Amino acid sequence: MFDFLSDLFSSITWRKALLGVLIFLVSFFANLGIVSWILVKLPADHFSKSRKTKFWSGPRPWLHAVKVIGKNIAGILLVALGVVLSIPGVPGQGLLTILLGIMLLDF
Repeated sequence: MFDFLSDLFSSITWRKALLGVLIFLVSFFANLGIVSWILVKLPADHFSKSRKTKFWSGPRPWLHAVKVIGKNIAGILLVALGVVLSIPGVPGQGLLTILLGIMLLDF
């Protein structure tokens, strides 16, 4: 185990470390910008109003039904994936994936 770690740390060069830091910073600020842009575009009353719509509503009810069913299937798949990721030894953010899946589900 310690041989693996010593080999890993000895293979890291300054160039690789700086590249990793650069990738981290670019992805961090891109994420920050995208989330900020989305929050600015939301209406002011987005979180205070209830936006319940009927299942067969709108000018194309079949398209709305496909969207609702697809969103619920994606939510179920994310919850199942989160349960698998929560198993010890499997790398990943299991709890966050479960929460994301629950947010997509319609109760």
